[in-house]
Amino acid sequence: MALAEVDDTELFQFDPRIFWINIRIKLIIPIATGILVAIASFFLAKVLIQDSWETSTFLIRHAKNMSSQSDIPYLYLQTDLNTVLETVLLRENLEATIDKLNLDISHQNLRKLISVSKGNKSNVVKINVTWNDPTLVVEIADTISEIFLTNYTGVQNAAATKIHRYYVNKLESTKLQLYEAHNTEKQFRESNQ
Repeated sequence: MALAEVDDTELFQFDPRIFWINIRIKLIIPIATGILVAIASFFLAKVLIQDSWETSTFLIRHAKNMSSQSDIPYLYLQTDLNTVLETVLLRENLEATIDKLNLDISHQNLRKLISVSKGNKSNVVKINVTWNDPTLVVEIADTISEIFLTNYTGVQNAAATKIHRYYVNKLESTKLQLYEAHNTEKQFRESNQ
């Protein structure tokens, strides 16, 4: 048996046409599969995942320094930051926000979309809102902040307001007693002259 003589240059020749014929079927299937998967993923993501926008509002809490005046008693309620964090999401604040912005959502579901936390500083309150409309998310954050500030001022001043109301009522009843005592004295003087 004689071995055929083979030239080294013939053994390692590369013919691109033959290479392309061999791999074109093998390449078309993965490329087509990749394109179909990408298109299907895009449409599924667009349908199943809703757009979501997030915004934050920061409130700075300052301490009322009324106790420096010794002749005026400090009548404001002392609250810590944890109390403030809890009062932001009170039902009345959420319902007022829903009414003001005409939202079609329950207060329970709105509460799930709003988170309140401490900011980086000790007296900063961060209100974070997530919503599917970029303009409405900002309005919700601003509105819940405004309503909270309005209601929280009432909570802070509740003790002072009650004391003021008490003294106004007491003044009226004391004036009535003074008037009756003056009339009694007048009648007594007239009868004893």
